[in-house]
Amino acid sequence: MTTLTAASPQLTITKTADSTSVSGAVVGSVVSYTITVKNTGNVDLTSVSLTDALTSDEAWSASDGGDANGSGTLNVNETWTYTASYTVTSGDLSTGSIENVAYVTGSYTTGGVTTTTTSYSGSQGQASTASTAPSAGSGVVTNLVATILDTDGDGKPDNLESSSADRDGDGISDAQDYDPQGYFYCQEDGAILTGGSISVTGPLGTNSAVGTSNGITIIKDGSDGSYQWVASSPGTYTMTMSYPRRGIPSTTHLSSGSLTLSSLSALGNPASIGHSEYGSTGVMSNFMDTNIGNDAPTAFYTTFVIGAGDPYLIGNNIPLQNCSSETIVEEVKDRVTDTLVEDFRRTVEMQQRSLSNISRDALLRMTESYDDLRCGQVEELDANGIAEFKNGEGILAGTINQDFYNCLSGERIIDEGEFSFTRTDNLGVEAMFSIRRQWEHIVDDDELRGRYLGVDFNNSNIDNGAGLSGSVKGFGISGGGYGAFTTDKELYVDYYFGGSAGIRGFNLDYTDAIGAVAASGDFIYGALFAGAALSGEKDMTDYVVTPRVGFDVALARASDANIQAERLNLTGVGTIVIPDHRFGNIYAEAIFSFGDEKPEENVMQDYWAYHVSPRAFCEFTSRATASACGLGGYIEAKLYRYEQETDLGFRLDVSGTRNSRSMSIELLEERVIFGGLGTVTSTMGSALNGAMNVSTTLEMQY
Repeated sequence: MTTLTAASPQLTITKTADSTSVSGAVVGSVVSYTITVKNTGNVDLTSVSLTDALTSDEAWSASDGGDANGSGTLNVNETWTYTASYTVTSGDLSTGSIENVAYVTGSYTTGGVTTTTTSYSGSQGQASTASTAPSAGSGVVTNLVATILDTDGDGKPDNLESSSADRDGDGISDAQDYDPQGYFYCQEDGAILTGGSISVTGPLGTNSAVGTSNGITIIKDGSDGSYQWVASSPGTYTMTMSYPRRGIPSTTHLSSGSLTLSSLSALGNPASIGHSEYGSTGVMSNFMDTNIGNDAPTAFYTTFVIGAGDPYLIGNNIPLQNCSSETIVEEVKDRVTDTLVEDFRRTVEMQQRSLSNISRDALLRMTESYDDLRCGQVEELDANGIAEFKNGEGILAGTINQDFYNCLSGERIIDEGEFSFTRTDNLGVEAMFSIRRQWEHIVDDDELRGRYLGVDFNNSNIDNGAGLSGSVKGFGISGGGYGAFTTDKELYVDYYFGGSAGIRGFNLDYTDAIGAVAASGDFIYGALFAGAALSGEKDMTDYVVTPRVGFDVALARASDANIQAERLNLTGVGTIVIPDHRFGNIYAEAIFSFGDEKPEENVMQDYWAYHVSPRAFCEFTSRATASACGLGGYIEAKLYRYEQETDLGFRLDVSGTRNSRSMSIELLEERVIFGGLGTVTSTMGSALNGAMNVSTTLEMQY
């Protein structure tokens, strides 16, 4: 009797990798596999086929005498051995492991019916007869401990950065171009700003220095202009910044708040939300190449929600303002211009007034008799001074004079030096010194002609109490001619003409809410002057009339001022346009003198003197859109008391134009001191606005 056994086909597959952990894996590393297939059923199997989706080079060889005849049949208890290999890719390195599952099929035929059996491999070295694929992670898993290639050293593996793409357009591929997490930069010119720092706070605490602390590793702290940090565990992290001293945090582009890094997956890995440095220029790439983007600041964040597998973040750039060299000059340009224009105006008008006085004094000398002049020293070297202080402002001034007359040539040489120290609330203390030599001679009894040459120096120490301090100083030379003559109508004409040239230098400090800015530079200037007046004197028995009409004109031109402005470690250079200064003055005045005649020097008696002087004028200046014409004048009364060596006086001054009016009343007492070597003058007055002025002036001959 024959016992029939039912057919029970079965395949047992065992897969083994040569290593379950590859240390130092790189792209191109090879993992080798050995796969054995054994017929553990009770029927021979044909059409045996091994499939491994991961590999493509499976090869098998006979073992244990199996298939010795090469029939292609896997006999019962026969084992076939396969070998295979797999080459690691960059994607595997990113994943960190390789999982391999193979399966084998075989067929048998009985009663004309063919049946196929299938078995899937299991974990490393496990003999498996499973007819279905194992769950993920249950196959042969080879962990990859990658050797991370990071050519540019920016913490992002080369496999995540392209070896051909160039996101910032600087000609360096992304894989070789250092890209930190972000930069401190100037939003005005794209300059990367050094000297800042970051601090990061996470679930475990805070780290504020390069290195690892509380689960936070700071790779770059911002001191070189860039920063970079990584977190070792998921969580919410907040970054705070200490900004570079060059500039201030942007007030137009603020932090966008919180960023969940997983939301950047669509941007790739690494995820760039801004720009980076253009090569090693120290400038952001979008400021260097318009093809990369415009120079508008991109969004940045200060809070980050980080999870496992999130992309690397780059381009989280922090903008600052008031930090470019052009900006620092523009910031103070208007204020420096105002200061220099005012100084230029004062310099030119001071020179013009000095020349006007030359011609007036020449007229007085012409009316004196040159015949009475002694040869040689007409006036020994002499000095006179004046000191006046009023309401915190004042002046200390003096003159040094010497007068020499050459009888043979008829030439008179006059040397005059002037100095002054003036303090005003607006421009602080101004020091001025000038020296001038005049050569003149009488053409005939009715005409005097002269020429002059002078040099001057002045220094204005400025401190207006409103954030402006420093100094403006300069040196100048001047020269020209002057004269006076008598007309046929017994009227007098005096005139002058001349020019000057000089250089003005400035060192000014401006302080505002942002900080102090030091501005320095210089400019040169030239000026032309001219003026003339017609005057006379008429004795009307009871009074004397001295009329005078005249004009003064000045035209001054300055070069553009070179300026260098500095704030902290930021320096900017530029130029400032100093506008031309044009000045013109037309006037007509008359002095009506009443009272007692002044007694001779050896006559000891008191006397009164009264003066009334109406005046009309028009002034033209390049700083005004229209001329300022008006009327004015003064009324003055003085009592000269001989025995007390004291003068008492009263003066009323009025002046007005279409847009302004002024009036002042003044009482004075002048007392001779030190035996006639000096005088002390005390005044008390009131202006139109009600302000009271009290002053004391000391004048000495020394």
